[in-house]
Amino acid sequence: LVTIFVFFASRGRDIIGRPMDYNIFGRDFILLIGMLILVIFGGIVLFWSSLPLITRYLLASPAAADVATYNSFAFPFAILISLFLTLAPIVKGTVAAETRLKFRVIISGIISLIIAAASYLLGNVELPFAAAIFIYIFALGIYLTEKQLTGRLLSALTVGAVGAGVAALLGVWEIDNLFFIGAALAAAGVQVPLIARLILKQPRLAGGYLCHFGLGLMLVGILGSSAYSVEQKIVLPRYETVSAFQYDITYHGMAAGIMSPENELCVTVSDGNTQFEARPRYFYTARMDGIMKRPHIKKYLLYDLYLSPVDIQELKSPDGLYLTRGETGTAGDFQITFTGFDMVSHGGAGGITVGADLEVVYRGDTVYVSPVVVYDSSSGGRKLISEPVELFPGSGKTVILDRVMASEGAIILEIPGLIEIGPGDQLVLAVSKKPAINLLWLGIIIIFGGLVAASWGRFQ
Repeated sequence: LVTIFVFFASRGRDIIGRPMDYNIFGRDFILLIGMLILVIFGGIVLFWSSLPLITRYLLASPAAADVATYNSFAFPFAILISLFLTLAPIVKGTVAAETRLKFRVIISGIISLIIAAASYLLGNVELPFAAAIFIYIFALGIYLTEKQLTGRLLSALTVGAVGAGVAALLGVWEIDNLFFIGAALAAAGVQVPLIARLILKQPRLAGGYLCHFGLGLMLVGILGSSAYSVEQKIVLPRYETVSAFQYDITYHGMAAGIMSPENELCVTVSDGNTQFEARPRYFYTARMDGIMKRPHIKKYLLYDLYLSPVDIQELKSPDGLYLTRGETGTAGDFQITFTGFDMVSHGGAGGITVGADLEVVYRGDTVYVSPVVVYDSSSGGRKLISEPVELFPGSGKTVILDRVMASEGAIILEIPGLIEIGPGDQLVLAVSKKPAINLLWLGIIIIFGGLVAASWGRFQ
């Protein structure tokens, strides 16, 4: 609405333009076609995204488009946008001889038709995408034979081909996805020489080229992070370790409670060499009358690792082993005496570690162990994690300090397999890897930089 207002408000003054140049090798023509593609694309998106508003007055239940519907037209349009991003910076406005141009059109049309038909019939490519392949190759065949454009266009296509080759080595084998990656990287690659020339001498003129370069990277990131995202759902009983991909994942319980808006799930993740703490969010909200979930995201160079909570399932089990100071309890063949607390403050916001000193007698032998629980002093004393320790050397059993009741001078212990805390719980966790998503973020950052540069240039 703002755009329409500005457009019509600007008609009040005389604007003198020059005649439109419809030469296909001129920038006017390329910009016109590029803008028409964006307008058509925007109109289609507007229609499908407005479908629930339209059909709510016509149908008993409003209809809505699914993701596949958007992909079916967005995918081919991205190819066409990449084509005109590739051509726009290099066209010179030259005019080819009419007879020569007709010959190019015929030859390019035949070649592109053969390739598009083969992709559709043999490469499992959908018809709209095959049509986009036809248009892309048909246009390139015409522009490649123009001597002034051949060198720069071949350089851009080489970048795209190398990118598609790298994608194939990484496991991308679908014809349409390889073509998509090649077209997007060609659009990015053609901008590089122009950016390199302008960024130091006239940076305010590099804004548009930066935006187009970022968009090429962004398209590859969108494809990689959506089409090649992989996911595993695992069930994690508390304190047990389950593997997903190359990671060993252990669930240690909740930091606060499901009714607390600050509640986090305590999860440790290890790949055999390094370990990190994951804190996905999972809590009930009265405003939404439901469970709110927020994944923990660990960023790597080639992908992002998402740890997304699906459900917390409660399990029926006993109440644990309750011991006051000096009291002795029995668990199987073990006699366990709680002798006292061992408290260590980490200072600042580092929290407090509380240990329970235990005397364990097993088959006539005695050992002393100290399981600990870590509390976060900066967040109201919420328990963060309980560290299990071996109950007796060689026994195969561990003991976990589940709760400390300082006012009672008591503790509650859990010994998996003998005495467990109830009600116990287990976490259903979706572990997913989203490859190439950093290209999406990098593209967005570069587009923003180009926007700043272009705006600065316009104000100047």
